[in-house]
Amino acid sequence: MPTGAIPLVPIERRDPERYRLFALSSLAFAVLGGFALAIHIPLGRILEWASEGRRPDMVQVHGQVQLLAFAGLFVMGMAMRLMPRFASTSLRLEALVLPVWGLFVASLGARLLVSLWLPSEPRTIVHLATQFGILLGSAGFFLIVYATLLVDTRRLEATAWFFLAGAAFLVLQAGAATFVAIREAPSDERTLPYLPNTAVLFLQLGFVMSFIGGVATRAIPTMSGWRRPEPGAKRAAVALSASVLLAALPLLWLEYEGYSTGVARLADLGLIAFGGSLVAIAGLTGALWPEEQRLRPASQPHMRLVKAALIWMLLAGGYAVYAGAAAFVEGSLPHFDRLDALRHALGAGVIMTLIFGMALMVLPEFAGERQRPNRQRQLSSALLLLALSAAALRVLPSLFGTRIGPDERNFMLLAAGIAGEAGVLLFTVAFARLVFRRRA
Repeated sequence: MPTGAIPLVPIERRDPERYRLFALSSLAFAVLGGFALAIHIPLGRILEWASEGRRPDMVQVHGQVQLLAFAGLFVMGMAMRLMPRFASTSLRLEALVLPVWGLFVASLGARLLVSLWLPSEPRTIVHLATQFGILLGSAGFFLIVYATLLVDTRRLEATAWFFLAGAAFLVLQAGAATFVAIREAPSDERTLPYLPNTAVLFLQLGFVMSFIGGVATRAIPTMSGWRRPEPGAKRAAVALSASVLLAALPLLWLEYEGYSTGVARLADLGLIAFGGSLVAIAGLTGALWPEEQRLRPASQPHMRLVKAALIWMLLAGGYAVYAGAAAFVEGSLPHFDRLDALRHALGAGVIMTLIFGMALMVLPEFAGERQRPNRQRQLSSALLLLALSAAALRVLPSLFGTRIGPDERNFMLLAAGIAGEAGVLLFTVAFARLVFRRRA
């Protein structure tokens, strides 16, 4: 083992089952909901299914399931596992953990089902109920994070800054979505208006990327032989938070107070700053130019997934700067296709790939398996290929725009959905097998 190598075998603490509940629920939503819809939607277009009339609703539900259920539940579970270590204390308000999990699973599950099958009136009522459920669950998670990390404010490191901001964004997105749902309920539309929905998606990205930024700037530099970049990471946390607010809030103003070129340009500036924050976070990890290799040989293949996710973060950040700057010069908002490419570069390229890589390296199930002969190297290689394929095939149609025909676009989207589904299913089977083996 190299000098100073990191064993990456986490110390078990009281109640180690908590993160597994969130992680397994997250993966179930991804397999049965998010990526299933990513396959169903383009396949319905190709085969001209009768469900095509519900496609706009499916698209919005797909985005919510992927960000709040897949990424969100996984992030929440890992945060509750890691916060006691970061704050050198026990998790506070533990009695809220199961209610938070139950509210999210029930609300997101109901949101998925009612949007696809229920008729208009009961669907609208249940949709409002699910938004309130997500709001209550978000508030519970917010209280857990703040009660745990603010026990001793003198110990607030950059990771805590990211986590505190992320918990606040979770509440803000839930509050904004509930507000919009109430405003739009009388119209009985199947979908939320484009601008408010985009604002909510930005706030959801702020939630997920804040937690990713907190873990990435703390754990990854240590693996790469770098000192943790505390001052720079704190500045990145502030910049990310400010940029998300600047990108999201003007969109709500434009929808409900009237269009203004000046307000649109504020949103463009927010997008530019958001891209700059992503580039800064990727750079602060040091993973793309490591000082030394501090991982055990058995863990080193998984670092390829982490590096791939950080490269996607750099690309997404640069593209956000470009899209925001181009729209600012035009005095308009970025085109839908550009924002769509950005969201999926972050969703598939960064978030999914980073979940795979970091989970393989740090979760005790995988760490324990590395103590005996295993096939993790092959698993990591397969996940890397599938994640890169899913991200590239999903982003490229948005970049091409009208330069490709609808058939080519739909076949690329279908291939992306299949690659993503295969990757998440493969990871789910590997993780669930280890979880239930340990419980047996």
